[in-house]
Amino acid sequence: MRRLEGRAEALSARYRSGRVGRAIGDRRDAMAYLAQWMPATYAQVYGAIAALGSLVEASWRPHTILDLGSGPGTALWAVAEHWDGPEKAVAVERLLPFTTLGAELASRSRHRWLRDTRWVEADLAETIFPESDLVLLAHSLAEIPGGRRDALLERAWRACRGVLVLVEPGTPAGFEVVRRGREELLAMGADQLAPCPHKGPCPMEGDVWCHFPQRVARPRFQREIKRAELGWEDAKYAYVAVSRGVGAGLPEARLIGVPRHGRGRIRLPLCTPEGIESVEITRRDKAALRRAKKLRWGAALELVEDRGDSKGQ
Repeated sequence: MRRLEGRAEALSARYRSGRVGRAIGDRRDAMAYLAQWMPATYAQVYGAIAALGSLVEASWRPHTILDLGSGPGTALWAVAEHWDGPEKAVAVERLLPFTTLGAELASRSRHRWLRDTRWVEADLAETIFPESDLVLLAHSLAEIPGGRRDALLERAWRACRGVLVLVEPGTPAGFEVVRRGREELLAMGADQLAPCPHKGPCPMEGDVWCHFPQRVARPRFQREIKRAELGWEDAKYAYVAVSRGVGAGLPEARLIGVPRHGRGRIRLPLCTPEGIESVEITRRDKAALRRAKKLRWGAALELVEDRGDSKGQ
């Protein structure tokens, strides 16, 4: 365990510098990554995919999946919790310790498609991407030098036949990668799915950035590795999901922060097609207030009946 802790600490230093992939040199490094980061990364991708919900056509299911920069296949495990029936998955990863360990983990899955994943050890810039219903770029675009990101995103979009999901850590830097990726994808003709309730420019400015939490349990071994006391953490992430003709419509707004509860009222920080709004729901509309009390950061909202009494910046 002590050796794993040392490897995990080295990975943390690399992660903070934005170069976690370069720290993976052998199987022990890959195991340290699993212990240190995989649960949070899984939670982030899980949250992003869960947010699609009714935003894709009810009959749509991904039959083929392309995971770009897959690491040990973290995103594929998140997909397995949301959709039944995929037939084929391809995971592209340049680091052999990840592909080897990922294949071992996948071989133990109850899902046949996950067990049969084709693992491709290759640089993303040197690989031909197969056309796929669902394309995933989770914690991988930020690892690409800035000048090559647009080219990778264009190739990923060309390979997408249905939905493309881009996920990065919920930091200002991660958000900027996602914001830029969204701009490029929409310019290429992609349809907005989530989280944005519009296809216009992102209204986030200054020290405000779009990110969301996904709670994940910390098993004992991970608490020891991370030297953490709590048995859970809120894994923060920034993401964008776009589609090629399978969208079922956008929500009217997205809750972009924690609802602020007051006496007989709740104030909701929202992203809307008109920009960032703060909408107050009061006890004058008891039904709306009851619904507002159940809302969580990241929820999609329909506000035809729930706009409450006032709004402001």
